[in-house]
Amino acid sequence: MIYVAGAYSNKDPQIQEQNLFHTKSVVAVLYNRHKKLYISPVLHWASVASEFELPHTMEYWQPYNDQLLQQCEALYIIQSQQLPYSEGTKHEFDLAHKMEKLIYVVCPITFTIKYFTGSWDDLCHVRIDQDQVHLHQVVDHL
Repeated sequence: MIYVAGAYSNKDPQIQEQNLFHTKSVVAVLYNRHKKLYISPVLHWASVASEFELPHTMEYWQPYNDQLLQQCEALYIIQSQQLPYSEGTKHEFDLAHKMEKLIYVVCPITFTIKYFTGSWDDLCHVRIDQDQVHLHQVVDHL
């Protein structure tokens, strides 16, 4: 099972919806290509939390997400300009690193997967352009 994480919450509802769309598209495309079990808590819980008025805070969902990540073989992080501001994704990155999980970066445009060996700050400086993916301190692994 592969845990898929990325920026979600944003004060701008359009950006939050775009973040959710990127997660949906990454999970759909990767499953279609590789037939592995990809799981992203936000895809399941965002709509449930809204419908049943559950909190949308990292603090509320962190214990659930931590337990889920423990069961996964790897963490895939969806790259975005909002990533440096995502406390939840930083926590998942730090926890995966501590648990010695494999960590990958996924481009939500090209769906390129790259094995990542750098720090959180390095990850936040990875640039994605429409025509080309620029990956700093990222190496091919798959």
